[in-house]
Amino acid sequence: MGIFVIHTVSYVSVLFLIKIFRKNTTFFTSIEFWIKIIAILFLLSLDRALSFYSLASDLPFQASIYVHRNVKNVFWIVSILIPCYIMYRVWDKKTDNNFYGFSFKNLSIKTILSLLSIVVFLTLIASFSDDFQHQYPSYKEKYGLYFIENNILEKWQTVAIFEFCYLFDFISVELIFRGFLILALVKFLNKDTILPMVTLYVVLHFGKPLGETISSAFGGYILGVVAYYTRSIWLGIILHISLAFFMDFFAFLQHLI
Repeated sequence: MGIFVIHTVSYVSVLFLIKIFRKNTTFFTSIEFWIKIIAILFLLSLDRALSFYSLASDLPFQASIYVHRNVKNVFWIVSILIPCYIMYRVWDKKTDNNFYGFSFKNLSIKTILSLLSIVVFLTLIASFSDDFQHQYPSYKEKYGLYFIENNILEKWQTVAIFEFCYLFDFISVELIFRGFLILALVKFLNKDTILPMVTLYVVLHFGKPLGETISSAFGGYILGVVAYYTRSIWLGIILHISLAFFMDFFAFLQHLI
């Protein structure tokens, strides 16, 4: 409940500012708009609060963390994707065949490669900071130790499974923030969909290294603008997964040095 309140206050506060300064009041009277907002904020809060520790209650604590995080990182298919698709079929399918940005139209390979090179360079620089090395890699060796010691999995397998699930989860992040909060609401707010989305996106990063939290505002804004103009979230998915991968990759290298 607390997570839902924080999400709601941060997002709706910006909506009120838009209403005051932009003099945009059409969305305030739309039942569809508010149902969508309440639904997505609830789904996001639920997804963050879900616990799967009971699935591994007989295992040592660190092993249960490993199971919990892996299951949680793929469970968004049930907790996020299916509800979003239902809302899409109910409200948006007739006017838009593009399911909240899952379209490769308007994507430029040159743009993707250029932005990827920037992501890799900036991640490499960031990897030398103490905060970064304390937070990453996301996979901790203690998580998979039980499975390695009991010959259930090889070490590389524990890492591969964890990283796959971890990276897979970023598709849900883009679906929520750039897909739903931009493309599902654009008919009500136009470009004004971007600012409340960015605010909520920054809130999601609270508790992470300061540099990452600050950069999430710039990254969220850029990806929001790209989604708005291209009507696609694939650039965000590619960049987000790449960023997460290289953050862990460079962190692994830093710990080896």
